[in-house]
Parts: sequence; structure tokens; C-alpha cells
Amino acid sequence: MSWRLRLRALLDAWFEVITVALVVILLLGAWGTYTAHIDPGTTTTERIESTWATEGTFDHEAEVTEPNSLYQQGTTLENRSIYPTKIAPEMNGAFVFGYEASDNGDIDVEINLTVHRQAIVEGEDGSEAEQPVWEDETEIDSRTESSLSPGTEQAVPFSFNVSEVENETSQIEEELGDVPGEIETAVRADVHLSGTVNGKSVDRTRTYTLLIDASGDAYTISETSQNREEFEATVAVPVQRSHSPVLTVGAPIVGIASLLLLSGLVVGKRRGLALDERERGYLAYRDDREDFDEWITTMSLPDEVVESVQIEAASLGDLVDFAISTDTGVVYDPDRDLHVVLHEEMYYGYRPPNEIPATGSYESDGRSMDVTKQSGDGAATETEQFDDAQITDVEQVDETHLGNGDSE
Repeated sequence: MSWRLRLRALLDAWFEVITVALVVILLLGAWGTYTAHIDPGTTTTERIESTWATEGTFDHEAEVTEPNSLYQQGTTLENRSIYPTKIAPEMNGAFVFGYEASDNGDIDVEINLTVHRQAIVEGEDGSEAEQPVWEDETEIDSRTESSLSPGTEQAVPFSFNVSEVENETSQIEEELGDVPGEIETAVRADVHLSGTVNGKSVDRTRTYTLLIDASGDAYTISETSQNREEFEATVAVPVQRSHSPVLTVGAPIVGIASLLLLSGLVVGKRRGLALDERERGYLAYRDDREDFDEWITTMSLPDEVVESVQIEAASLGDLVDFAISTDTGVVYDPDRDLHVVLHEEMYYGYRPPNEIPATGSYESDGRSMDVTKQSGDGAATETEQFDDAQITDVEQVDETHLGNGDSE
């Protein structure tokens, strides 16, 4: 019972503040609900409109031309990473270029195929790009294809003797003298594209490289460039904004809960949220009982205890203060629901209140009793009158006189 009264007292004291807070929360819930469900708004996202890709690869082979115990003459070694120079010095192959498009395409392709040789050194402290000491380039072939469509390939064949290229490189080194640099030999394909792909203009150049290392009795082959490139064309499209469950679910719940609480608070205020005097008295007793519990001893009182004039304290706190000032104790009789202080053959008592008035005339077993009230300093302010003969013991005091306030 006391927690309900305390809640009412708290709500009454902070009514304006709580009302404003609930209104703010209600507005936030309404805004969140509107944003999440009624007008979530839009945002933009990138959607792939079209795609296309280019691919350039080297196919290579070497025919065995010299007699040996491993391969018959005329045997073709295809797409290997290592070829023996002595028995298969002639390398043949082709550079093949093509492209794909998600829609359509019409491009002109120009391919220049060369043998490129150079001596390169690293940049200072290895932090810069490699620098060529000397370069030499020999054209192999050049092809141009007009209106190449997606899925169509353009091939440019090549053929050269690796041993002869290596000899030419050695001759260049002898002519230049002792110059630094690491020799690098490669077949390069420079591809230039121009036209339209997927309805968009294209103009780009790309180089593909096939590296050849012929420093020993075999030459190794490796492609040093990525042979496939993919491209995307995107377009910004509006999409409905999506919100987290915290907003889509939480906002309506918060709005409804705050509206219900606000309605209940307003209705409670109109019906009388503030505590009346008797309810405040009850809470005051509960506070006193908790604060002064260590000063109160529970025991049963004999009927002979009260034989003289009885004086009732206005509150339990007053009774405890009186007991402290007179160096006595407070005894609580749970059977009579009565707090008692005995001092100089006088009976000072206090009955816990409940939710009925704690003053005035009380009925008990057909007897009426007017109670003398005591101020905080222990002085009696009214003289008590008793009907049905003077009550001489504590048990004769009607328990309904001051109620059963010890229980919530």
C-alpha cells in the first residue's frame, strides 16, 4: 500500500516535469513511426547498367628442329613455361585479343607487336621505378581490325629465333661496354581501342607483355601483365530508405507506451493525484517506523500496565522523541497494535494509522473514547474522556481507534 502512496506523491510533485517528458517522448515516437512507415524517404544507390571486358593472351610454341634422344624432330612443344634453346630455338606464337560486352559494341582495334629489349636498373634506394639504361625495339607485325564486335577475336602471329635475339643482345652489350643493368627481353603487344561499347564511347590503349629469359640453355616464358580487364558502367537510382528494427518497431512501441502513460497521468491528476491529510499521515508513520525501528521493542503488554491518565502522541516520531528525552523506551504490542511509553506512571501511546481518519471519535466494542492529543514536546493539549468507566489497561483500547497501520 505504501509504495502506491509514494508513487502518487512522486507523480504529483513532479507532474509538470513528467508530463513534458512524456510529451517529448510521444513526439519522438510519432516522428520515428512517421519516418519508418509513412514517409521513409529515399536514398540513391549505384546500379550496374552495363559491363564489358577486354582480354589479351599470348599463345606460343616451339618446334624441335635439332636431333636429340628425348624428342623426335618436328615435335611441337606448346604453351610451356620453359623451352630448351639448343633443340627448339625458334619460338612461334600469336597474340590474341578480344572483348565482351553486356549489350553491344563496335570498336576499331590496332595491334602493334614488337620484340623489346632493354637493360634496366633499380631506382635509387629501390624507392623509384626501374630505369632503362638502354632500349631496343624490333617490330614483328602490325594489324588493324575495324568494327570488331563483342565475342570476335583478333590474332597477330609472331615468330623469331630466340638464339639469334640473344646473340644480338650480346653484341649490343659488347658495343656499349661494361654498362650496368639487367637484360630483359619481351614480346610486347600495344593495343589501341576506339569506338563504342554498350552505347558509350571508348578510346584507350593497353600493353600486354610476354617476358622471355634466355640467359642459359633454356628460355623461360612468363606473362607479366594481367591479361583481362573488366569495366562497369553504373547509374544512380533512387531507392526507398530502409531503417533498423530499433526505429521501425521501437518507435511505435515507444509512442503508444508514452501516450498510455500520459493519458493515465492526466486522468489520475483529474481524479485527485495529490495525497490527502490521512494518506500523508500514513506515509509519515511508515517513514518514522523505518527510521526509529531500533528504538522500538516488540513485546506483549499486561493488562495492568495502564492505570492512570492516557495521552496519545501525534506521531510515532513524537513518541520516540519523548522516549529519548525521558530516557525510556518504546514498546510495541502487536496484539493491540499499540506503541507505548511508560513514564512516571503515565501512559503515552500511539496507534499506527491506516487509510481512515486517525482523529475524532472511534468505536470499540460498544465503547467510545475521545483521545487527548500530545504535541511534539510531550505536553498534553486535551484531556481525554472515557465512557463505560475509565480504561485502565492497554488491552481495553479499541484497536480500531487508530487503525492497523503497521501493515501496508
